[in-house]
Amino acid sequence: MEEIEKLEKAIAALEAQRSIIGEESAEMALAPLREKLAALRSMVHGEQRRQVTVLFADLAGFTALSETTDPEDVREILKEYFARWAEAIEEYHGVVEKYIGDAVMAVFGLAAGREQDPENAIRSALTMRESLVGLNLELKKRYPVQLRMRVGIHTGPVVASTLEDRKGQSFVAVGDTVNLASRLQSSAPVDGILISQDTYRLVRGMFDVQALEPLKVKGKTGKIQAFLVSAEKPKAFRMITRGVEGVETRMIGRETEFQRLKETFAEVLEDKEWRVVALLGEAGIGKSRLLYEFDKWLEAQPDQLAFFKGRAYPVNQEAPYALFRSLFAFRFQIQDSDPPRSVRDKIEAGIHADLPDDETAQMKAHFTGRLLGFELGESPYLRERGGDARQFQEQALHFLGSYFQGLAQQQPVVVLLEDIHWADNSSLELIDRLESYVADRSLLLICTARPALMERRPDWGEGLSYHTRVEVQPLSRLKTLHLLNEILQKVEKVPADLSELVVENAAGNPFYVEELVKMLIEDGAIVMGEEHWRVEKDRWNLGRVPPTLVGVLQTRFDSLHHRERDVLQRGAVIGRVFWDQAIAFMEKPEQEKIAEDDGTVPDLLENLRNREMIFQREKSTFDNSHEYMFKHALLRDVTYDSLLKRRRQRYHGHAARWLVQETDRIQRSEEYAASIAEHYAKAGEDEQAAAWYERSGKQAAARFANREAVWAYSQALELAPGAERRTRYGYLLARQKVYDLLGDREAQSRDLATLIELVEELQDVALEAEVTLEQARYDYLTSDYPAAIAGAEKAIRLAQISGDVEKEVAGYLLSSSILMRQGELVVSRENAETALVIARQNELHTIEAETLRHLGLVAYYTGNPKEALHFFEQALEGYTKTGDRKGQCMALNNLGGATFDLGDYTGAETYYMHSSLLSREIGDRVGECRASNNLGIINVVQGNYTQAEKHYRQALKISRELGHRSFEVSALDNLGNLEQYRYNYEISIRYHEESLRAARQIDDRITESITLTNLGRGFLCLGMFAKAHQYMTGALELYRQHNDRQGICHVLTNLVKYDLEKGDLEAALEHSRECLALAGETGARSDLAEAYYCIGRSLAAYRRFQEAIDAYRQSLEIRRELEESQEAVASLAGLAEAYTETGDLEQAQVSAGEILEQIEMHGSQGFDAPAYIFLACYRALQASNDLRAEKTIEAGYRLLEESAAKIEAEEVRQSFLENVPANRELRRVKRGDSGM
Repeated sequence: MEEIEKLEKAIAALEAQRSIIGEESAEMALAPLREKLAALRSMVHGEQRRQVTVLFADLAGFTALSETTDPEDVREILKEYFARWAEAIEEYHGVVEKYIGDAVMAVFGLAAGREQDPENAIRSALTMRESLVGLNLELKKRYPVQLRMRVGIHTGPVVASTLEDRKGQSFVAVGDTVNLASRLQSSAPVDGILISQDTYRLVRGMFDVQALEPLKVKGKTGKIQAFLVSAEKPKAFRMITRGVEGVETRMIGRETEFQRLKETFAEVLEDKEWRVVALLGEAGIGKSRLLYEFDKWLEAQPDQLAFFKGRAYPVNQEAPYALFRSLFAFRFQIQDSDPPRSVRDKIEAGIHADLPDDETAQMKAHFTGRLLGFELGESPYLRERGGDARQFQEQALHFLGSYFQGLAQQQPVVVLLEDIHWADNSSLELIDRLESYVADRSLLLICTARPALMERRPDWGEGLSYHTRVEVQPLSRLKTLHLLNEILQKVEKVPADLSELVVENAAGNPFYVEELVKMLIEDGAIVMGEEHWRVEKDRWNLGRVPPTLVGVLQTRFDSLHHRERDVLQRGAVIGRVFWDQAIAFMEKPEQEKIAEDDGTVPDLLENLRNREMIFQREKSTFDNSHEYMFKHALLRDVTYDSLLKRRRQRYHGHAARWLVQETDRIQRSEEYAASIAEHYAKAGEDEQAAAWYERSGKQAAARFANREAVWAYSQALELAPGAERRTRYGYLLARQKVYDLLGDREAQSRDLATLIELVEELQDVALEAEVTLEQARYDYLTSDYPAAIAGAEKAIRLAQISGDVEKEVAGYLLSSSILMRQGELVVSRENAETALVIARQNELHTIEAETLRHLGLVAYYTGNPKEALHFFEQALEGYTKTGDRKGQCMALNNLGGATFDLGDYTGAETYYMHSSLLSREIGDRVGECRASNNLGIINVVQGNYTQAEKHYRQALKISRELGHRSFEVSALDNLGNLEQYRYNYEISIRYHEESLRAARQIDDRITESITLTNLGRGFLCLGMFAKAHQYMTGALELYRQHNDRQGICHVLTNLVKYDLEKGDLEAALEHSRECLALAGETGARSDLAEAYYCIGRSLAAYRRFQEAIDAYRQSLEIRRELEESQEAVASLAGLAEAYTETGDLEQAQVSAGEILEQIEMHGSQGFDAPAYIFLACYRALQASNDLRAEKTIEAGYRLLEESAAKIEAEEVRQSFLENVPANRELRRVKRGDSGM
């Protein structure tokens, strides 16, 4: 601390003398003092984590040298060798960390980082390699040796710490970065400089390199990519590239700034006045891209321009006029390697070409060249002036100003300067001095700079009319997204969550976007192809900061006062958002308190805010604190990574306790449970962390944030492996319930197995009842009904022993569900009623609602939709009162089913949609699957077959992912029905057969009976009557066992058609009347319409056409009320046939016309017996000599042939065409019409 104070006093004394000794002299004297002060301040905490570049060098063949050379001579040789290395390292701001035998280890960026540390390390090695040539020449005079070396360089994180024997004055670096640099050195060829890929990324385009085959090095599992450096590129040939290789992008989000540059250029031409525009913004914000686009735009302009480009470099910051030197090097194509005579010739020629009428051009060239630091050789003009430096400087500056004056008199001049925050002070002052020469000339000077320029020279350009500052702001989120999509233009569809990750981390900085994308490419998360790129989601990892950005951000962090860094680090521990009171609370232990004389916490935060490291938010979450936010998420990450782990742990513990204290005070602890848990976990306080993760999981589950809930419970379990068994039981039970909701059966099964083991160890009957019930539910959902019923009965017994009424009721309820699936509807209802009585006696309102829903299901499956509707409405009311959203989903779905059966399809669709949306909202995939199946049915009724198929396939996909066999059976059955309506009979039967097999495997009697009915109808359509009758009678038997009146009704309507096809008119009429009676009892309007239609068909077969007409009319009326458009066509066909037979040709023609209109509007798919419909329509039209008759029979025949063509098996196709009477008749009529 004493040395820091001495340096601070020395700097203050020099600052006070600035006006006496001059700006340039003051800056030259202050620069090394500031650098040393920054280095010492960074060491205050003794240890830190940071990104550095490590250089390892070793002499090749040193062992042999030692064996053949006198030890004293070896010592002298090494002394001179090390001295050369020390000089080369220090020249480029490195630190010699140690000498080991003949090896040298140097670190660049150890005390205070620079963005140029990687390139400085390489320059140091190149300098030493060149120096080694001279050293060998000198040594050769005294010793018979030839020194050769190998160098390895790597950039990465280290822990930098002080050693006792160095008394806190310098650092040592420890970490894998050091090891890898050493391994690279060992792998380097003799006199070779080998750099890692991480270093190469940071210097790409600046050196001539050769990529080597990946190396296998000790200590690394995989191979590493390395590059051999041969030389530094001349400045004129450097390609310091940004962007992503292989992608050309448009400039995005800078339209306003670009337009301002163009307008300023126009003003310069028009007004003949010079302008200086300073583009100010943080690193990577897009300043260089603006200059690049402006440069391209200028090239396309018709005006003749004198053009200059220059760039400031940190290495030249103390070199006078270095920035202007780069301008003239560009203008006159001067290379670093040019000899003095060539440099002089180029400057003379250039200035003479620019000022052809100026007789003093040659003199100006010599003075200007020498001022700018060019080596010109002998000059008569300079020799004549003698050694008066002040006079020379004034004369040279005048010549330089008059050069620009004369040039701008002839043509407009544009000067582009980059990175002038690194410019030397002489050049910055020269820019201001130019005003006296070019104020009334057309000269535009545009420069780019980071905010550091304003910190160095806060008044630069202020108040000057010709000077404009343009703040280049971060891109908006939308513009950042546009930029990302532009970069990833070869990706067919960029995943939304990847976009969100990149946009969030980039915080509007285009360079950050590019570097994050590059990192994803290097990590294999984005795979580049020639034409198309793809995204590998499982390889995303934005949990680290690209090394290219670490250097930029670490440099900014290192530039802070050590107390500001300390405050920023504490904030980083809390998160991207933090609070001043939390930082104050973290001022423990005492020795880490932020000293008042260095500023209070509010003062330090204000300093950081002024430097745009953080923002203060307008409103704070906590009323007694100010809330702040890091400007960049990546800055927060770099700051956080600079902390040693043990300090992080301590700070995280303080952060957790402060959050507990504050959230308790405002009663919002649950909301912050996840944050508190994370802080405790990172503090190493596992027990506290587990407890808070459990609270976080409970809160997430209550919001149906299921993935977050699983993660929180998993964290709790991971942090508490040795916790008390009941505690672990609670965590596991909660997690398996969330797995249940997600439908992750494999994970749920694992948790249940662990729970069963825990219960056996605990010997607790109540817990055993609970786990047994959960296992039984699992068995039910995976359609293992025998195991499920046994489990439910066991759970009831255990609950009765332990006196747990709630579990007892739940057991009865579960057994009711299982029995209902098995078709034991009477016993199912008894169990549900028992559950209802117990629930009401004990005021178990949630279970009461569930029981009411089950009673509704029993009523529904016994063919009583009206009674079912009543129960479902009560259940929904109960679920709503108790806030059971999953229960609401199921009740809404059930209400849709009952409403559908009662003929209110619009109402049914509304219920299903609400159920589906709510299921997705709470993450209930089972509910989503259920609703998808039912929405498919609605779409079938409405004739929307394509949409129906999407719903069915979604239901099938989800059911298979969940392992929910019962829903899988339903989805397969529904797909089979859909293909029937499309007349794809063979495909339909395959679906139904698969559904039937699955239903029988899981003993799902309800779905089995439905599938048997549908299979029967399919075989009936194919004319395979024996099989059709077999399946129909099987279904009827099951339905009668279940007392499912609706099911019986459905089978009977199909049997009527079978009877008619077989010519058994008596059976057809009997089955029709039974169906009509049942439909009247159940109140199912659709079934009633179908029953009347069957009555009509049966009576027409008896040629009792007038009675048939009455039945058809009743059927048609109901179907029109229900908007069953395709089913209504069948009723119209019956009427057309009956009217034709009774001679009422006018009504027959009207009915046929309505059929044709319906087909025109909705197509001809979905008819139960299409050939019968087309025949009835044709005959009605033909009887009235209606010209539409021929087109009708053509359409019917075409549809029949298309349907037959879809049948692959020849026997089945012939059965379809010949065995079905209507099909056979239609073909006969068509042949007769065509003369066949």
